[in-house]
Amino acid sequence: GPNLLQNGDMEGGGDTWPGNNRDVDPTAVAGIADLTLDKRHVGNFAHGQNGTWTLVVTNLASGATAGTITVTDTLPAGVAFKSGAGAGWSVAENGGIVTAVNAGPIAAGDSSAFTITALAGAAAVPAVVNAAQVSGGADIDPGNNRDVDTTAVLGVHDLTLDKRHTAAFVAGEPGTWTIVVTNVGTAATTASDRTTSAIHNARRTPGATPVKPGTAWSW
Repeated sequence: GPNLLQNGDMEGGGDTWPGNNRDVDPTAVAGIADLTLDKRHVGNFAHGQNGTWTLVVTNLASGATAGTITVTDTLPAGVAFKSGAGAGWSVAENGGIVTAVNAGPIAAGDSSAFTITALAGAAAVPAVVNAAQVSGGADIDPGNNRDVDTTAVLGVHDLTLDKRHTAAFVAGEPGTWTIVVTNVGTAATTASDRTTSAIHNARRTPGATPVKPGTAWSW
């Protein structure tokens, strides 16, 4: 508890009046703060889209925090910071390192949360591992201040078209164009792909071999 009541009694020594041999001293006992960090997300991230992590700082111990609380998160390769927000938190990013500051206090048994929103790039596919750490607040146990969150990042397909020819066409004679479709994305195609020109119509039907990232098909 917050207070300790200590009793003391004395006897002997030829004392002739025991009525004043006892004393009581109420002593305040200060609680301590023990911060822990939980970093989490819901669902998968996807290449080219924003994803959000939630970071929760919890005080596990018996006393409120004292002083500034700081969370540091070094974003993994392929992920770009977009924004950060949370009640009582100031969130900033520099060089891929996100720093979130809370003036506190966080009461015993209570928690405070903020979010980091980031854009997943091609280098983030198929997954990223993101670690963050909390410090400050008069925390007494740094051993539980770090958390790691592994996040799956889905690829997307992105088709480009190149239509070309090698020789000049001659009136009255056949001419040939080559049409090349390339997947410059991070995932294979999964559905029918259609290419149409004014005089040429070609279709890649469902069930055909997918166009894998970095590969092309032509006819």
